[in-house]
Amino acid sequence: MLELIVAHVFISVLIITPNTPSQGWLQWTQPFFTIEQCHDAVRNSYFQIEKDVNIALKGKSIKVMEIQCITRHEAVKRNTEFGH
Repeated sequence: MLELIVAHVFISVLIITPNTPSQGWLQWTQPFFTIEQCHDAVRNSYFQIEKDVNIALKGKSIKVMEIQCITRHEAVKRNTEFGH
């Protein structure tokens, strides 16, 4: 029997901060089963996602650089490359 492993994708936000390392990917906790679902959510809520990140990190100097739909594994890989 062939077992299919599904890798969920998450709304993922690349931010820049004055901290070291200065870049990092934040991920939403809600998974999407398809990349299309995630892209639709980002397209429909882009500015709200930006606002939510700023609210969640209130008092911190951050800049949202981009929003993508990636797996947890990919976010961990990218953050490791940044030095996290």
